[in-house]
Amino acid sequence: MDYYSSLNAATLDPDIPTVFEILSAKQLQDLIYPSIRHIIVHYAECNPAYLLRIANRFDEIYLVAMGLVEHYHLKHWNATFTEKFYGLKRTNILGYSALNSRKATPNIVEKERRLTAKQRWLCLFFVVVVPYLREKCEARYDILKGKYSFKSIEEDRPADDAPLRAKIRYHYDYLLHKWYPRYCMVESTSTILFLLGYLFHRTKATSLVDYLVNFQYSRLSSFDHQLNSLDAEVKDWREYLTTQYLSGLVLSTFSYALPSALFFVKFFEWWNSSNFASKLNQLGPKLDPPSTGIPPLGLKGCPICKRAEIENPAVLETGVIYCYKCIFNHLQSGDRSKKPVCPATNKRLLLTTWNDEQENWLIGGLRRLMI
Repeated sequence: MDYYSSLNAATLDPDIPTVFEILSAKQLQDLIYPSIRHIIVHYAECNPAYLLRIANRFDEIYLVAMGLVEHYHLKHWNATFTEKFYGLKRTNILGYSALNSRKATPNIVEKERRLTAKQRWLCLFFVVVVPYLREKCEARYDILKGKYSFKSIEEDRPADDAPLRAKIRYHYDYLLHKWYPRYCMVESTSTILFLLGYLFHRTKATSLVDYLVNFQYSRLSSFDHQLNSLDAEVKDWREYLTTQYLSGLVLSTFSYALPSALFFVKFFEWWNSSNFASKLNQLGPKLDPPSTGIPPLGLKGCPICKRAEIENPAVLETGVIYCYKCIFNHLQSGDRSKKPVCPATNKRLLLTTWNDEQENWLIGGLRRLMI
């Protein structure tokens, strides 16, 4: 199901989507690459034999896969799959005379508004290839930025007799290190200016790319859904088994599968970073109380002399009850080299110390019980 805004549909212009819908579609588009890459890298660490090659070539695989998906959506819907998810499309800019005749001949006008083959290929280039090149330039620029933070790039200029490849690599790094930040600044500034112009209805383009390719954003209409209805295209059951139909069906599922997957990725990211999730993780499963080694309450008798009835009961700091004479003689006659321990629990007695004058142990923490 496509995205529907909470605004009143009757008050919305079908030719002018809100700037928030366009920005939401672009933001969702920007989330696809890092989300899928994070998933692939995570599982590649768990199963390197199967996914390590995919992780190493992820950029190229993603370029080909998204190229197929976006080509399908631009060809059939005149939109990227995220724009189609938000109910948007890209249309050719027509004159006012053609738009005024929409009520009389709506289908003819809608056909004229569809992107040309040249516009579709240009859109595919800016949607798929340009982000790929930007990712490569960004990664290389980060390396150069750290490398030449405290020295000039001119110091690494190759000699005149250096190989041609080294010279080309140096000039590429030099241009990238010098002009890439300026390019990013110009691109960001132009995008902000175009968005402000679009917001105040001064222009129909939302970026410099839209202006150069000469298209504008519009909302999907019933004409687009009727044109892309699979039931209307398939007239015989044998056509369901054709490669063209099956490939179109598989590619069309990405319109719903990828946004849904991104939603779950963002949900799990929020869950792992939220205080609520950390509190639940700290609680953990309910554990049984640790064993103290103390004999059960129903067990009677002194652990040393094994008599059923304890004479002159006394309790140690560990909580175990003995005959006073048994436990006192047992601890006092202990070896000096060994720290006294509780005979029942084998825990060290912290309150028992050695007396050098009397050469015996001073029993501490032993209390008689008045029964």
